[in-house]
Amino acid sequence: MRFQQSTLALSSVAALLLAACTYESEYMVRHSIIHGVDNGRKCAEELARGDLGRAEGHCDLGLEFHPGSADLGAKKGLIALARADTAQAKQYLLKALRYDPDHREAQVSLGSTYLQDGAYEQARECFMRALKGDPDFLPARYALGLALSKLGRLAEARKELDAVLPAEPGAASP
Repeated sequence: MRFQQSTLALSSVAALLLAACTYESEYMVRHSIIHGVDNGRKCAEELARGDLGRAEGHCDLGLEFHPGSADLGAKKGLIALARADTAQAKQYLLKALRYDPDHREAQVSLGSTYLQDGAYEQARECFMRALKGDPDFLPARYALGLALSKLGRLAEARKELDAVLPAEPGAASP
């Protein structure tokens, strides 16, 4: 009888510990996702303001909570690109694309690094991948037009750039 009581007590304690660990684990997952999203938003806001240092701080903090975030990795790539560090930008962007191969902003930013390096065909491929996921993504369409122009494929470039103008009427010159 005494053995049954101690076994019951031990199994009750084990069940309580397991429940506590499960709750703690779910809390930590929710908490880390919330911090990753919040810091991603703050990073984007600071990037828009042009404060690269603060933007990078928010991205780094978000990546501590959510290291597999393609969005935060893409933002780190944008920060490096804004600092004209294309080698570092490529590293961040390629890592982001390993987590999410269809991340359109990362594809366009990576294509931009290739454009800056004169690797126009690789740039074109990145822009095409971004458009495959979202044919209406104007930054990719515009950048594709630039890459095609650099490749000497002027008729195709014109077609892509003409597709951007109706969507952005203020972009047309008088």
